[in-house]
Amino acid sequence: MQSVQAQEGKPFFTPYLGVSETFTDNVRLNEDKVSSLITTLSPSVSTVSREGRINGSLQAAWNISRYSSDEGRNSSFLTLNGKGRVTAVEGLAYVDLAALSSRQILSEFGPRSADGVTGLNNLASTKTFSVTPYLTRRFGSAGTAEARYALIDSRTDGGLGGSSDIENKQRNLSLSASDPAAFGRLGWGVDYRDQTTENSRSRSLELQSLRANLTLRYDAELQFRLIGGKERNNYNSSRTKDATLYGVGMDWSPGPRTKVKALWEERFFGPAFDLSLSQQQGRFVFSGNFSRNISSMGQSALNQAAMGTYDMLMQMTSGLIPNPQERDLYVRQYMRDRQLPEQIGVNQTVLTSSVFLSRSLNLTSGYQGSRTSLFLTGTRSERNSVSSQEFSIGSDFENYNKITTTSGSILLNHSLTPLSSANATFTVSRSEGDRNASARNSSRSRSLQAGLSRALSKTVNGAITLRNVRGQTLANDYTENAIIGTIGLRF
Repeated sequence: MQSVQAQEGKPFFTPYLGVSETFTDNVRLNEDKVSSLITTLSPSVSTVSREGRINGSLQAAWNISRYSSDEGRNSSFLTLNGKGRVTAVEGLAYVDLAALSSRQILSEFGPRSADGVTGLNNLASTKTFSVTPYLTRRFGSAGTAEARYALIDSRTDGGLGGSSDIENKQRNLSLSASDPAAFGRLGWGVDYRDQTTENSRSRSLELQSLRANLTLRYDAELQFRLIGGKERNNYNSSRTKDATLYGVGMDWSPGPRTKVKALWEERFFGPAFDLSLSQQQGRFVFSGNFSRNISSMGQSALNQAAMGTYDMLMQMTSGLIPNPQERDLYVRQYMRDRQLPEQIGVNQTVLTSSVFLSRSLNLTSGYQGSRTSLFLTGTRSERNSVSSQEFSIGSDFENYNKITTTSGSILLNHSLTPLSSANATFTVSRSEGDRNASARNSSRSRSLQAGLSRALSKTVNGAITLRNVRGQTLANDYTENAIIGTIGLRF
């Protein structure tokens, strides 16, 4: 393992410059193939702070692309991935921050780009920012009171093909108090939430809920919850509707690196549930989640980014590099030297101004050996719009009541020598849209990439990658072959 050094307690910055040349035989991803040479310049910077009042990491890159076949496609876009916490007053006041920016698929039923610079007509630049100031205070031996106000702003540029802009703003107020040891093994909790989803084209959507729960701590590893409460919303009409909610929950930690959580509630839309399992054993990590609940574009984007390649490698190497700053440097350098993607698999963030009911299954596992790393992902999501059609302009929900996406991905990396490695990625995806029994749509895609990367010096690395993509939509069957050369300079 390569040694890395970081200054204890101080934020540090790592500048990086990437230059890539992509030759593709189908830059538009359609049946009428047009070849192009695409030059992309990507200056970037990453920073991390794990001590003091600021705890978090940020990576930002400005991507400038130039096309030989059509200068009208020349463009630039920002990729940004950051999350952190600012301590205003220790033990009392904090601010959680998150920022995401990238190019994403605008419609599940159009061609699926493998790199963000091909198939521009079905790509949109998306941005999600979240700011959550909160106050927290402990009382008694184990009691906690908390007040949070979250602002989540998500928007797209309307798609590079000229579609309507999509915007989603959420304001979430939550007040909670709990004491899990108020009566020995018995505890209590109260939670109030007020959520507003704003849209410039139509009325605001509102959801309020009040929950009370009784907890039973069976032992240090196992705890049960009994939940009851009320909620109201105006999702389907301007008139507010009230509903009763009730449910049960469980938290189980059979080991220091194993967590199992289960929650079931009966709500205004029917059953809501969240089952999750996470496990880490040495260099192996696994996480699984099966859930059904109300969501939005911003919440979906933040959840999608919660377990990327970076996060998995940070977990895998926690026992080998205890210092988080040194581990961050090692992981980012490891990803760049081997040309590993920030996200494994298909991004399933749905771009819509409406709120929707999402039932999803997500499985992720990874292993980092002395020379070989393996990552696997599998996802299936069913999303139904629960708000009026007026909130879905410009999105897939404008035409379909239900959207189902199934995808899987495998990434294999193997070190050939101390300075070189080979990697291969295989991804498949299928989406289906249902409006009624006679109006349906579907699309599918398959992508295979294989490449070699090598450290050319202490600060320069290079890579060459071959790619084959096949896709099928209702109006278009396409194939693409590409060769990509990349040079990266670390300052």
